[in-house]
Amino acid sequence: MKIFLNELSLDGQFCNQEDFENKIKKISEILWYFRGYNVLIYASSLLWNRMALRKNNLSQSLNMIRDRDIRSLFLGLVAKSTFWEDEKIHKKESLYYYEDQKITGFTPAEAAERIYSKQEKCSLISFEGAMELNFSEKECEIIRKIGDRNTDIKIIVFNITNKLHAREWYDSNIKSNNWDDFLNKTTLRCSNLRFLPKIKRDLKSIIHSAELADTFLKELIKLNDRLFQLINKKEFDSTSLEEYMQKAGLDVGDESESTKSNRKLMKIRTFSLPDGREIEFPLHIKIKHKNQHPRIHFFIEEIENNNIIWIGYIGKHLPTSSRKK
Repeated sequence: MKIFLNELSLDGQFCNQEDFENKIKKISEILWYFRGYNVLIYASSLLWNRMALRKNNLSQSLNMIRDRDIRSLFLGLVAKSTFWEDEKIHKKESLYYYEDQKITGFTPAEAAERIYSKQEKCSLISFEGAMELNFSEKECEIIRKIGDRNTDIKIIVFNITNKLHAREWYDSNIKSNNWDDFLNKTTLRCSNLRFLPKIKRDLKSIIHSAELADTFLKELIKLNDRLFQLINKKEFDSTSLEEYMQKAGLDVGDESESTKSNRKLMKIRTFSLPDGREIEFPLHIKIKHKNQHPRIHFFIEEIENNNIIWIGYIGKHLPTSSRKK
């Protein structure tokens, strides 16, 4: 899957620096959404010289942002992009039109040609409010002209301008991939965690939307980036585990004594590690998603010089002594 930053959606439409910065935040949110998935980001070498404000191009406008976090986040995400001109598919002599204007040599034409000739899954990411060409709709109709008008080809390119569109594109493309691939991408991003083989089955049964998948991934990233570092410091004390969880920004619970004393309830929280050991996983991350309360059950194995976080279960809230279903 490939997403293309659309330079034609920048034509000096922002009235002031504040308006520009708000839109930069919005684009950064969209790019951040795809972080951790197998999505390649492409941009044109023309992007940085496109006008953002009436007197300043994108590069100049970014340098005027006082909040370094806003600027750094956007630049950090876009820095991972590739110039599509380096592997260009559409030809200069080909004619591509959008809203009756020729766009040959620009990003929407390249994305359209990749969809048409290579059947690649591509989408645009556009700034809203462009004055010359309207890129506010989630579907853009690109016309590829060949000879006479009777042979014109209409190519629909999905266009992302907000997070809702990003989720919709995710649902129709990334989410439709097999779950082996999804889990591979998750484990690649969360390389400090150890996932039990059964997790693939858990994911199939619980994740039915991009929003929920995103929620799970964010919590796993906290485990991977924050908690893993904390529990591998020399001063780590397992008796103060709750304090470490709070530092990591995790809403973690432990099972009640009544649940722990119930063999049947603990059996469904017991999972086999790859070496054959049967381990109870009472610790869990509490997740709130609409009217659901899914859980991520994990186990910290204390090993000299290298503590390990095992992920044993991702799914619906398991039964407890006070909650039977």
